[in-house]
Amino acid sequence: ARCVEALDSLLGRNVMTPQEAYELVIELQFDDGIQWLRHIYLARLDLPQDTIQKENKEPNITTTMNNTNTKNQNSFFDADASSIHMTTPHIVQQTTTTTSNSIFGDNNNNIFGGVEKQADDQKLPAAAAKSSSVAGTPSATTTSGMKKKNAICKDVDTAFDKLWTEHKLHQSPELLSLAAIRAYRRYNLPAALSYCQALAAMDPLNPSASFVHVATLVGLGHKRLLFGLAHEWVDAAPKSAQAWFAVGSYYYACGRYHVAQRHYCRATRLDPHCPEAWIAFGCAFAASDESDQALASFRAAQRLAPAQHSSMLYMGMEYLRTNHLVLAQHFLSAALQSSGGDPLCLHELGVAAFNKKEYDVAINYFGKALRTSVETSRQTQTVGKQQLQSPATIQVSTTSSSSSKTTTECIDMCQDDFWEPTLFNLGQCYRKTRKFGQAAHCLEKCLVLCPGRASSYAALGFTKHLMGDLDGAVELYHQALSRKPDDPFSSEMLNRALQESLESFTLHDENQINNNNNNIMILIKI
Repeated sequence: ARCVEALDSLLGRNVMTPQEAYELVIELQFDDGIQWLRHIYLARLDLPQDTIQKENKEPNITTTMNNTNTKNQNSFFDADASSIHMTTPHIVQQTTTTTSNSIFGDNNNNIFGGVEKQADDQKLPAAAAKSSSVAGTPSATTTSGMKKKNAICKDVDTAFDKLWTEHKLHQSPELLSLAAIRAYRRYNLPAALSYCQALAAMDPLNPSASFVHVATLVGLGHKRLLFGLAHEWVDAAPKSAQAWFAVGSYYYACGRYHVAQRHYCRATRLDPHCPEAWIAFGCAFAASDESDQALASFRAAQRLAPAQHSSMLYMGMEYLRTNHLVLAQHFLSAALQSSGGDPLCLHELGVAAFNKKEYDVAINYFGKALRTSVETSRQTQTVGKQQLQSPATIQVSTTSSSSSKTTTECIDMCQDDFWEPTLFNLGQCYRKTRKFGQAAHCLEKCLVLCPGRASSYAALGFTKHLMGDLDGAVELYHQALSRKPDDPFSSEMLNRALQESLESFTLHDENQINNNNNNIMILIKI
């Protein structure tokens, strides 16, 4: 006898890790005529591709008693279908130093929250105490575990591809929701929105991808569509948690965090077992600088979905924001291990290493985050009359073509502005290690992805300043001030650059006059 409801509950509640769920599904006996059902259960797992095993060395960060300062103002819904990822990588000008990489809102994990406000070698205002990090090679047990994860990933992608092509279920609401979830887990928001819109056209009230739909609209900044969707859901089901979740997310996207908290609270009361609502609730608290309540909400989500890494990731980001690096390191490392190589976890670990002034370790993490994002990136897909391409097929093609790319090549290949804060932070790390050419390359790419950012112009101008290119620095400082006239850093550095340029010009003129006088004296003697 089969108990489908029990299996659905186990997979839906996220009480098992993807590997445990995979072993359970493989052990189940399915008749030849219903093998598609096994493929559906396998496709639900979607273990993220672990990229750590592709590196020869992996830094193992030890737990230490340190503090850091990052600004996670606007978080976003998690890359997981059932966990909100309320953090968006878009740089926000903050008075505090760093931000957490997020999709939900305007927050970016910028190590500077704009541009560092010192004129010397640009130390962050919030200095962190020293902490230890050990670099070493993975053990044989770790390597075997990674190979096992890769095998699971391959089986999951194969199952999804069979559902899409062999069983011809590409128009099934179940498969469209899975496709949206898979795209969202890989931070491909346009593709996720396309699948959600196709699903909404078939079944407007289908709840399977509702949280992903809302999170994607928030991440892409489509407030009007989110407003209409929230009204539609409230009218259809006024007592559903997802309806008030959508309402709260609209106010969150508008920056009205206290109003969003009230609606998220209502969603958690209607469905106390909804981890998405608890994570969104915590992100609204974090955006209002209410750390204790935010952590309590994230812990509630962790208890409800212990197999999901998103709640641990958000706890780590909150500890980063509140300057508790030891706890942040612990939770971020646990989230990275649980996620199988989530690039957002790598990004946050890079921020933690930066604040500990371990710039080489931070470069390693940011480079891995970029490489992972490039390897798992997919082409934006549209939903219309044409049949959508299988997401599994897309992933295989992109992964195989970019798995051997270097960090520099990945920087050039990055076309998603979601990862602009990672490039920005990587550029700051390169500048800290006095690799000014590579820093300028990263910051120039930031301006390509997000033109008009005053912080990027100021950072690039300072890099040019350190390289001795005063004319280029003056031009970039002017560009930054044209976009943010009240930026004290750009104003101060512009004055210094102009003064240095004037002194250099004066010294050159004096040398020229002295040379001319010497020539005249020689002619007189002759």
